[in-house]
Amino acid sequence: MIGDCVRPFSRHMSQGHALRPLSIGVAIALSTTALLCGSTPDWTRVTHGSAARSDDFFGRSVATDGVRVVVGIPEYDLPSVGGAGVVAIFEASQGVWTRSALLSANDAATADVLGECVAIDGDLVIASAANVGLLSPAPWTGAAYIFDRVPKGWTQRAKLLPVNPSEFMEAGLASAIDAETRTAVVAARLDDDVAIDAGSVSVYREINGVWTLAQKLTAPDAAAGDAFGYRVAIDGDILAVATPATDALAESTGSVYIFERAQPQTGSFVFRTKIMATDAAYRDRFGFAVDVDATTNTIAVGAVGDDNLPPGGDQGAAYIFQRVGGLWSQTAKLVASDRAPLDAFGASVALDGTRLVVGASGASVGATNTGAAYLFEESGGNWVETAKFTASTAGANDTLGASVALHGSLVVAGAQGHDFPLANAGAIYIARVTTPCPPDLDGNGDVGASDLSLVLLAWGTSGLGNAADLNGDGEVGAADLSLLLEAWGVCG
Repeated sequence: MIGDCVRPFSRHMSQGHALRPLSIGVAIALSTTALLCGSTPDWTRVTHGSAARSDDFFGRSVATDGVRVVVGIPEYDLPSVGGAGVVAIFEASQGVWTRSALLSANDAATADVLGECVAIDGDLVIASAANVGLLSPAPWTGAAYIFDRVPKGWTQRAKLLPVNPSEFMEAGLASAIDAETRTAVVAARLDDDVAIDAGSVSVYREINGVWTLAQKLTAPDAAAGDAFGYRVAIDGDILAVATPATDALAESTGSVYIFERAQPQTGSFVFRTKIMATDAAYRDRFGFAVDVDATTNTIAVGAVGDDNLPPGGDQGAAYIFQRVGGLWSQTAKLVASDRAPLDAFGASVALDGTRLVVGASGASVGATNTGAAYLFEESGGNWVETAKFTASTAGANDTLGASVALHGSLVVAGAQGHDFPLANAGAIYIARVTTPCPPDLDGNGDVGASDLSLVLLAWGTSGLGNAADLNGDGEVGAADLSLLLEAWGVCG
């Protein structure tokens, strides 16, 4: 699932392949936090190793498909191109996460900041470069790049520009992709076409190998300053567009617009409804983060400014909405068990089936703004907090959890402010959440088609540490497939 982008709401300045050796990713095992309900994650820190530089902000965005981890490094300097930004791909080998690719734009330019937002689905990766256009087509128009995994690595397939590009649109800062329907969505939250900074979202489809603009979406009740497209999430035929700055009930209470395809797989998106928290209040910023799971008809929304009195003061919350009979309604409000003021719980969310990870980038564990991430699992209609992730190596302003990603049993959290080996070099943390039934790779309580898909996705992968390597022989192959098929059905 997509990890959330964490660039602040402001107008500021801050294709190719791997340019460096692949041995520079560093993974260090760390102690885990206390677990609440029997989950046993193995928490690991991954840095950019010898390639790290000050103020790279490695981990500003993260994404995973359960086998690979994608990391945005937006301030990374290419040779003679400062701040161009890159995207790193990590894979596990012998229990160690190692960088397998480093992606850059074919037309990389100064201060493009590629990697502000990343997402992966199937063999496709989409990454934002929100400052594209310093010279052309206009200052900081922004764009999103699509990369495709091919037998010899990754290749750039498309550069997606917004409709009617103009300065300071910050297009692509929020972007997402759905491989099954070959659809990409690219937000331009500061688009002025409807009203100043009202925002828009462009939908692209791959047709005969070419990524083509299919439609442009705006809010039906667009208003100046709404920043429609602050976050976006797509899964199958459901598209959620978050607008935490909307003032429907009070200043910045926030909302999320839901669009669905008129015809499954191929149809255009049409507006269905606008959702808000049932307890919406002043500056809750509902919609600061959003994710969608079409299989379970579920949407998760972060609201970093929710006060949850007592004790109040931007503790934050996450909301669950579900579609029943064609109608979307709120079914749960989640808060951290140890919530405190300024935690910013809900700064990021990642949803996959019956699991949800929520980042709390402002949580202070031993120092200010070290950050944390919380794991929730749904059972019998109730969402229960099962783990809290922190880092024993965390320092002040690491903001762990400002970005999170989740797929099956794999949990990823970014800590872009981490100071190892240099100031603000950044880091990510990875955990495998074990279940009583190892073949249940997606953790949904049974062994089925989605678990089979994860095994096939990892087929031929060598190296220990891959959850799909069920027999532990260091390679995903026929023996693992046999074990999965033997366990087919309800787990346990």
